[in-house]
Amino acid sequence: MSVMQNKQSKRSQGHMTTAKFNPNTQKRTSQRAMVLNALRNAASKGLANYELYEISQRWAARLQELYKQGYKIRVDNLGDGIHSYTLVEEPAAILPGPERAQDVLTREIESKFGGSVTTAQLLYILQSNKLQVGRKAGTFSV
Repeated sequence: MSVMQNKQSKRSQGHMTTAKFNPNTQKRTSQRAMVLNALRNAASKGLANYELYEISQRWAARLQELYKQGYKIRVDNLGDGIHSYTLVEEPAAILPGPERAQDVLTREIESKFGGSVTTAQLLYILQSNKLQVGRKAGTFSV
């Protein structure tokens, strides 16, 4: 059964959930925690992208969150669009999330340029701080 067929089968049976309820803690297990636990359990065998999809349809976003927290995850290309993900190292302490881009930009403009910048200075700030400008989701219209 393909991933999509299995997904449709689970949906028709009413089994599609994005988080699992743990009666011992009275909390829902987050998708990130489920992905992390699956990677831990897989150990050196790793998990294929289609296996991660079974845990969370947004598995790539969950991996990105883990990377940002300091987890080291090896990626091996197995061919035909299949990749294996192996948890290599866990951080000694979870890293804090990055500072908000708007806060970085405001601080740089105020501290280095006295509150106003030219286009060239703005581009310099964006590039040197690895920031990019984007539209908020759902706000673009033609």
